[in-house]
Amino acid sequence: MKKDESIIELITEINKEIGENKYLLKDFWEGDLCAIGFSDLNEEILIYVSTFEREKGNYYIEIEKSNNEFPDKYDMLDRKEKINFKELKSILQNYF
Repeated sequence: MKKDESIIELITEINKEIGENKYLLKDFWEGDLCAIGFSDLNEEILIYVSTFEREKGNYYIEIEKSNNEFPDKYDMLDRKEKINFKELKSILQNYF
């Protein structure tokens, strides 16, 4: 997977803090080097994270839930324009 260093660092920290067996890594945005997705093991919740044009340690996120009628589509639950790592970790732990 080719990603910006900010995303690689984020994944490393999430693995240390939460554990890589608690989520599925999703890369629906291969062309976006500053974006990655974290999904619960049942693939019902997707948390999109972007570091594009953000200061180090700050993230833009969207929290989405899979659509029962259209399983390949997601419905937006929440969006956060600017959160830090501690807040992101808390959100991930709440969903996973």
